[in-house]
Amino acid sequence: MSQPSTLVDILLERASQETAAPVIYLPDGESDEVRLTYGEIDRHARALAAQLQTMTQPGDRAMLLFAPGHEAILGFFGALYAGLYPVPVLPPRPGQSPDDLLSFAADSKPSVLLTSAAIAPMIQGMLAATGSQTPVVAADAPEASGDDWTRPDVSRDDIATLLYTSGSTRRPRGTRLTHRVIIDRLRPLKEMMERISGHESPIVSWAPLSHAMGLFANVLQPLYCDRTAVILSPVAFMEKPTRWLHAITRYEGGITTAPNFALQMCVDRSTPEDREGLDLSTWKAIALGSEAIRLDTLDAFAEMYEPYGFDRRAYQMAYGMSEGFGVGTFYIEQAPDAPVHLATAFDRDELLDGRAVAVSPEAPGAQMIVRCGIVPPNEDRTVTVFDPETHLPLPEGRVGEMWIRGASVADGYWENPEATAETFGGVRADTGEGGYLRSGDLGFYHEGQLYVAGRLKDMIIVRGKNLYSVDVEALAENSHPALVQGASAAFSIEENGEEQLVTIVETEEAEPDVESIASAVRQAVGEAINLPVLSVVVVEAGSLPRTRSGKIQRYKAREQFLAAR
Repeated sequence: MSQPSTLVDILLERASQETAAPVIYLPDGESDEVRLTYGEIDRHARALAAQLQTMTQPGDRAMLLFAPGHEAILGFFGALYAGLYPVPVLPPRPGQSPDDLLSFAADSKPSVLLTSAAIAPMIQGMLAATGSQTPVVAADAPEASGDDWTRPDVSRDDIATLLYTSGSTRRPRGTRLTHRVIIDRLRPLKEMMERISGHESPIVSWAPLSHAMGLFANVLQPLYCDRTAVILSPVAFMEKPTRWLHAITRYEGGITTAPNFALQMCVDRSTPEDREGLDLSTWKAIALGSEAIRLDTLDAFAEMYEPYGFDRRAYQMAYGMSEGFGVGTFYIEQAPDAPVHLATAFDRDELLDGRAVAVSPEAPGAQMIVRCGIVPPNEDRTVTVFDPETHLPLPEGRVGEMWIRGASVADGYWENPEATAETFGGVRADTGEGGYLRSGDLGFYHEGQLYVAGRLKDMIIVRGKNLYSVDVEALAENSHPALVQGASAAFSIEENGEEQLVTIVETEEAEPDVESIASAVRQAVGEAINLPVLSVVVVEAGSLPRTRSGKIQRYKAREQFLAAR
């Protein structure tokens, strides 16, 4: 395949190839299949684009509001074929507030809303209630002929999609991703995949198509690499997580992506009967990212599924974000016969003081941190650790903010120059060199490997002590057997003139012993970091606010806590 300039070029190329790998969507996560060839996607996109071109102008935004299903793929490429900028967003569930959707729409100002025929009446009714006049088009039932399509004048520097950040620590912003940025990210990942799993292993994923991880893993990477894409409905995965693993078995999947909580769900919500018949021996790489990766989760998953052919060497850390669009995907070299090394122990108190001091895992105060690994060879990017206050680079062993440069970094936020300058305008104080993406993530290098310590804005300062939210949450979740792993929020509030620590934890028990749980959380946190917890709130599993990809939204949890006081 010659080097394409745009995603439209890639799809047209694949559509012309009779042997191109298919897209397989599994609505129920099991036996129900929807198979699409790229020729079919191309023909459908032409017809939809022909309709859209009668009602929009090139450069207009098309908001994509799809329930889980293959229709989102048709809508995405139909918008691109019309010269529009797709804005993928999950529609609100029945009874859910449309506030997030309305804020996305107010920011992106779409000229049309694309959805499926099945939920179009619901979307139209919701818009009517808000007084919106934006037209709604059913992407799976275009009312035009592909013969009437006019190929738009799209260049590699035009916007290919607006992705709204998940809002786990701040209000959503629309990240501008051009065709050039996306393709510059797809290219090196193709090389990495071929190195790890060969040329033909299917990519099997369940991540929502409205999220960067889902759009990238489910649609764009398989398209670019000409690999079979097997896509599960995220609803089917959430109902029964082992459906994902059975899909890997059935289609002999070699590559997938997932956040930490997906592995934890496969451990917590799996029975021997659920695991019967699994064969994970073809699974060569799982790119883990989107949230903090916990060693206890990796160990628990591996111990449960190694009897079914899973190999710990499949773990690959994918540090990235919408702004970087997978810019930080790292490669962990694992020698075939050597023990798999996924994490290193560091002194917790030293970390909180900004220094990474390796210690024995058995040492008092030792904290295990999963390593990201190394930048894959020949990557046109750098990840440098800076002091967030002085804007000077830090040496190995010092904790600071990770700043990223490279061709796969987005060029800013949609119509938000202030936020663009703040996030994408990092400048070295010593040389004046600019163009850095300020990730907002804290990290450090140790023996040439990158480690992520937490979010800069998730740093809690209580009584002069710096704490990472993820560390407090891990302590809380492991303090009592009734608590759900990966389902808590830790933050601080001002009480009587000083910052105090609050934790919210989830339980699946119908009648939990709240007093016992609160006592266990306070004891675990107090013993580890020598600080009291002002309030421990125990809530039903699934109650904490989450992003579209399943990450806990700490700022919303904090707002809800304060509003309820």
